Amino acid sequence: MNLNNKTYFPLLDWLRFFLAFIVLIVHMGIIENEIIASFAVEIFFALSGWLIGSILMKTNTSQLNRFYFNRAIRIWLPYFISFVLIIVASLLHKDELTKVWFEVVFYKLTFVYNWFGTPMLAAHVNEFPLQGTGNHFWSVNIEEQFYLFAPLLLVLTNRRFGKSLIVWSFFGLLAYAFQMRGVSIIFGVIASIVASQYGNFYEKKMAKFVMFVIIFLSLFAFQQGNDYMLIAPWCAVAVVLFLAIEGKQGAIGKFAGGISYELYINAWIGGFLANALFKLNQLQNIEIYYKQLITITLSIMVATILYYLIDKRILDRRDEFFDERKGYLVKQYAYYSLFVGIIVGIAFKFACDAETNPVTVAIR
Repeated sequence: MNLNNKTYFPLLDWLRFFLAFIVLIVHMGIIENEIIASFAVEIFFALSGWLIGSILMKTNTSQLNRFYFNRAIRIWLPYFISFVLIIVASLLHKDELTKVWFEVVFYKLTFVYNWFGTPMLAAHVNEFPLQGTGNHFWSVNIEEQFYLFAPLLLVLTNRRFGKSLIVWSFFGLLAYAFQMRGVSIIFGVIASIVASQYGNFYEKKMAKFVMFVIIFLSLFAFQQGNDYMLIAPWCAVAVVLFLAIEGKQGAIGKFAGGISYELYINAWIGGFLANALFKLNQLQNIEIYYKQLITITLSIMVATILYYLIDKRILDRRDEFFDERKGYLVKQYAYYSLFVGIIVGIAFKFACDAETNPVTVAIR
């Protein structure tokens, strides 16, 4: 994984694949502990905050259109393909097209599902497309919101304020105090600011030792049943910095890191294909371990195919596709869609609250 043209951290490619794989096997039920999957996502967040923060620390206003275009190519394309596939599968499955169904689709389309969609899941899961398949989009929506918020501070505002360690620490502690999802992203940005202002502290042996101690103590605290949300952000950023070891990119590591996003966002496809196979007479009675192995294999195969058909081709030709107008349009769509999503989400929430708790007026 690159932070600049001279530095590469090969272990972070493997980390991305490992995290996506952990989320997959937790959702399959092989590991029956949702906190483990949640922690894997927190590490993803810390990694994103550190990487994108490092990029934005070196980005000026004239380069912002390129930044948004790059994020759209890397994140949006697989996201919207998965989104469309879920909608098509839902229609083929003949899900009932209720108000909740359309709400969820709208929230995912405008990157606000984490705010307005997930709170409805428990009560309305049967009205969601494919009964909640694609719920993991909440984490991608948080990342998208970060991509839109971070440049406002790190690039567009006064350097002494926007890139201030004090300012970002304030935001981090505020999010930490309220136990907001995605606080690890801010912790990752803080680490990138420290590295920018004080050098590559994470390379020093003492820093590696401190990160190791934080990881060890955090895992011990998890085991003892301490509050997960208080521990996870510290451990997540420590994992990223501990594995930030400079080296050469390997072909296998590049592949593993490359398919990680597709594996995370489209693992559900492998699960659907596996379930279809298991309905065949020859496979109905096979051992659960073989079913799990088949499901994992299919999920990795789907991620690999999508990576080579879409991600790799687009990324290899990203420079050819880019121009300032495309970058500008991507930026406009991103901000406007988020704004519309927030306004509509708030309106729906007020309307729902009014239906649930109507105001009774006594007429005398």
